[in-house]
Amino acid sequence: MTKATESRIPCSRATRRLVKAQKRGGESYDNLLQKMAEQYAPDESVENTE
Repeated sequence: MTKATESRIPCSRATRRLVKAQKRGGESYDNLLQKMAEQYAPDESVENTE
């Protein structure tokens, strides 16, 4: 990835530690975050308050 295509995502140090703990070997943060996003189901994680 070149600097022209990189972005920064602000997060707390605690969140960064949690994400970093999921990284394996030479895996990039980009690849890890893509895998995490593919598994995320926002409709299932929000409690229905209606």
